[in-house]
Amino acid sequence: ESSSLVGTGLACPSDADEAKLFSSFFSTKRLTTATYEECTCCAIKPHIIKEKLVGKVLKNLISNGFVVSAIQMFKMERAAAAEFLEVYDGVVPEYREMVDEMCSGPIVAMEIRFKPTSIRINNDTSTEE
Repeated sequence: ESSSLVGTGLACPSDADEAKLFSSFFSTKRLTTATYEECTCCAIKPHIIKEKLVGKVLKNLISNGFVVSAIQMFKMERAAAAEFLEVYDGVVPEYREMVDEMCSGPIVAMEIRFKPTSIRINNDTSTEE
């Protein structure tokens, strides 16, 4: 099996040659569906990927009214992980462990938002007495 997540809709390179191939596919030069508006970032950490729970996380997000508008898998370098988590530096004692976790394997980053909902406006101006 060449990828550790075959059949899940996501792919994770298992060796250097496959990583080189995937780097061209997941290149930052590719077009994205991300809008960067009315959204938040959701990161699935490496231990969730190793435990093969990505599908369960996605199902949970979708069943709770979220839409995934962009998704990408990549490996984070220590400096990038430290920068991403810098708001926790000096705030939580587990900061170093959090950075170590983010560097320990692939991460799935997603842009998520709530599903658009239609709002029904009641134009009835009568009042109850």
